[in-house]
Order: sequence, then structure tokens, then C-alpha cells
Amino acid sequence: MPPSKKPKPSWFGFIKFCGIIFIVLLGLSLFRETDREKLIKAANSGYEIIEPSSEYFRSKASVHEVISWAQKGNPDAQLRLTYLYWKGSEGVPIDLDKAVEWAKKTTENEGYPQAMAAANVLWAIYEQDFPHEKQDKTEAEKWLKFQADRGDSFAATLLGMRYLGIYGGNVRPSEAFQYLKKAADKGEGNAIYWLGECYANGWGVNESSDRAIFYLTKASDLEKPFIYQCLAQRKLAEAYKYGYGVTKNSKQAFEYFIKSAYGGDLVAMTKLSAAYFNGAGVVPSDAMALVWLYVNAASGGGFGEQAGRETVALMERDFLPQDLVQIRSKAREIVAHIQARKAEAKGENLPLPARGAVSSGTGVIVSSDGLVVTAAHVVDGSSRIEVVTSTGKRPATVVETDPKNDLAILRVGGAGYQAAPLIPSRDIKLGQSVFTIGFPNTDIQGASPKFTKGEISSISGIRDEPTQWQISVPVQNGNSGSPLFDESGNVVGIVVSKLNAFETAKQTGDLIQNVNYAVKNAYLVPMLEKVPDKLPAPKKRGMFKKLESVVEDSKKSVVLILAY
Repeated sequence: MPPSKKPKPSWFGFIKFCGIIFIVLLGLSLFRETDREKLIKAANSGYEIIEPSSEYFRSKASVHEVISWAQKGNPDAQLRLTYLYWKGSEGVPIDLDKAVEWAKKTTENEGYPQAMAAANVLWAIYEQDFPHEKQDKTEAEKWLKFQADRGDSFAATLLGMRYLGIYGGNVRPSEAFQYLKKAADKGEGNAIYWLGECYANGWGVNESSDRAIFYLTKASDLEKPFIYQCLAQRKLAEAYKYGYGVTKNSKQAFEYFIKSAYGGDLVAMTKLSAAYFNGAGVVPSDAMALVWLYVNAASGGGFGEQAGRETVALMERDFLPQDLVQIRSKAREIVAHIQARKAEAKGENLPLPARGAVSSGTGVIVSSDGLVVTAAHVVDGSSRIEVVTSTGKRPATVVETDPKNDLAILRVGGAGYQAAPLIPSRDIKLGQSVFTIGFPNTDIQGASPKFTKGEISSISGIRDEPTQWQISVPVQNGNSGSPLFDESGNVVGIVVSKLNAFETAKQTGDLIQNVNYAVKNAYLVPMLEKVPDKLPAPKKRGMFKKLESVVEDSKKSVVLILAY
């Protein structure tokens, strides 16, 4: 008989069994489709399955999946693809043409929130602060209107402001009022403020001081801060101070001035300082008057400039060093509060121009080859200068400066600019009508040019300074360097300064308004003669040419100056 085999231990069979199970499971795992692969397969084959969620497209889906589902008409995928092409991410390069294409497809999903989001992207692309190949104000307005007509109160506010001319575009007061009214009824703070302005000025509605005060008060009292709230509060303060639509009340005026100043309004800060100095609606306090001048200077106001600093220095003489330490500490506390409040208000993302610039002002093109005149203090000490023309934002260099007369000449690259002509100073008469175009307070009033007019009040400046005109044309921060035009569109001078409000208040007990100064052309021309550019000949106003036409033509030569 053959010898019998030795039996194997019982544990050997158990190990063999486990090994077989492991191999089977491994094979199954290798051939099993992942959820992602199933989605791709389904998208490519047209299977009826439940579509992925919005969150899936935002955080988990690959670019291939997004494209596949977008082509199938999924609004979440279409919107995600729009953002990928717009901003460029996940290996997808920026492509504005494709971003616009997919955004427009997304807006076809009427009634979906993704359609509104895509319309907002289209508005942002066409409305860019600075020109690019897709900038188109007409298209921007179209997609802003798309959102406003579908109940978006923020879009309705912006459209209403556009129709008022705040952000450029065709002025349509009646339509502006209607859109602002819709947004205001939904509690949009900026819309409530501008609705008050509509009633105050008769824009698209019958003028009514009562309704103006009602809406300005409503805007002022909103708990959540917004961009124009401090302006609403200052307008109310001025109404109570001077009795515009309400009974004069200096105490109430003071209360609104302090609210506006804490909101960051530079004008309110100076008026509040004067109120403390004169005891208007509050117990007089020279210390608090100085505090608010410090705050104004630290916030970029006029008291940070040379003339303002001189006034501050004079006031400081009345205080002991230890007192000044406390006053400055108080000013720093207020500035910190203002900055925090501004940051909260800017969370609304209203389009604000000139971001990043240390200072801004206005200039005028005086030669077709890009010679620009502005005030010297606008660009003094800057390391980089940019000029925003009607054709785009361009770098500029300083060619000539005259610190004594506060004049500077810049050079901008390119050619074919529309230049404004200059007229001899000897041709200007006392009482002659003049106007200016500039970019005041761009952080509040926007980046569209602003027009104001007045007269030549004196043929000499402060203390009979012969180099300047005294003018009644209202100017604000940002108007520095603005051209002063005659009614034919000729430049007669360059706006450089305002009457020092606080010094005037100390001497007269009131803040005198609309006393401003412009350097005469007689002191500008010698600087221009050092540059070989050909200057245009003076204009003669046609007998039937309206001032509006002159302003529209002159506006083309006025530029925004950004100094860094």
C-alpha cells in the first residue's frame, strides 16, 4: 500500500479561504465605477439621473464634469463655468469671451437665482472701473436693468443712480425716481438717500422739502451703515442749521453733524470743529475743535494740506504739551471708529473709483499730444501717477512744476487727445460767468465728472494776491487742478484752493462758503512755453450755442488724476 499523506493543519484551510476572499474583493474594487465616473458617463450618454447639487459644482466637480453638465443645460454648471472663465482658476485661463457666452446662456434660465447671478457677472464685466476689450456701458446698463426689473433692490439702486448721472450714462430723472422708489420700499439705504435728493431737487418728481426731509431722516436713522448715510446726515444738519424745509435748530444741526462726521464725512468734520469753537448747538470747546481738525487731517481732508496744517499749528499753541497728547489720543480713537464704520458700509460693494490711490485730483489736457495741467499739491511726493482719460487709464510723468503758484504739468503717452484752449488773463472781467468740471470726493460722489458754475468774484486772490482769481464756483476735495472755463470753453485758470474755513470761523464766527481760488493763466503760460507742444487757439462762443453743449465738449479734455 502506498504510504498515506500527512494531513495539513486546520488553520491552513482558513488562511486559503481568506486569501480567496481578499482577491475577489480587490478585483471588484478595481472594476467598480466611482460616483464621479457614473456622473460623467451619465452626462455623456444622456441617462436620466438626479443632477448634482450646487455645492457639488462649487467644491467637488472637476472642470470636465462642469463642462459636461453645462452643455446639458444645468444652470449651476453653467454659472460655475462662467466664473471659471471670468476669474481664471483650476487650470482654466481667463477668457472673457467664453465667460460672456456662458453667462448669457445661464440668464436664459428664467426664474432661477443662477440667472440673476450670471446677469451680475455680465454687468461687472461690461462695467469695469478701467477700460478693457469688453467694456461697454450700454451692455452694462442692460444687464443691470435685467436684475432690477426682476426685483433686485441693489441693482435697482445702482440703476437709479446711473439714471441720475451719478455713475455716468444717460440722465433719465423719471426712470431714476421709479427705480430708487422700488429699492427704497425694500429698505435699501442708498436708494432712500437718493430718493430724498430727488424730492429736494425735483429730479423725476415734484420738488418737496417735506418729502426730502422725510427720506433723508429715514436714511440717517437706519441702523446698518451704508455708503451715503453720512451724506444724508450732513444734508439734514445743514437743513436744521439754515432752516431748509425745517425750523432752524442749532442743537439738532450739531447732532446730525456729529453723526455725519463719525460716518467719515470730511465736510461735516470741519463744520463740527467750527460748531465746537463757536458753541453752536454745543458747549464751546477749543479742545474738541482741535480734535476734529486732527480727525479731518488723518482722514485725508483739507486740514492735512499745507494751509490746514498751518491753522492746526496755530491752535496747538493754546495748549500745553500734555493736553495735546490727550487731544491726539482722542482723535486717534475717533479715526479708528470711522475706519471700522467705513469698512462695514463698504461691505455693500458699491462700485467706488480710485481705489489704492493716495490722493486724487483733476487735470485738463491742453495739447493733443498729452500735455496735462493740474495743481502741484495733487502729485507732490507721489512715486507713481496715473491719468484716467476718456480712452482709458494711462501712466503720466511730471514735466514742469511751480510750487509757488501750485501748478504742475504732466505728460501722458499717446496722441490725438482733445485739448482745451487757454485764453489770456487780460480778457477776463470781474463778474464774468465761469464754470469748472472735476472729480470731487470720488469715494462718495463717484468717478463721473461733476459740473459747477459761478462768477469771477475778484480779480485778485486772498489778501489781494495778484496771481489768483477769487471765484464763487463751488469746489470740494478732488477739485484741485480742475480747469476753470469761460462760457466759450476756454481755460481761464486752474483751481488750487479754498478759503481756510476754520480761520474764517475764528475771525467772523461763521463758515463762509463758495470762496475759492484759481491760478491765472498768466502764471501758467510761461511754464507751457518751456514745452514744445502746439496749443489750440481760443474758442469763440457761437451766438446760439448753449452752455450745455459747451460743457459737454469741454468735458472731453478733463481727466482724473491718481497719485500713488
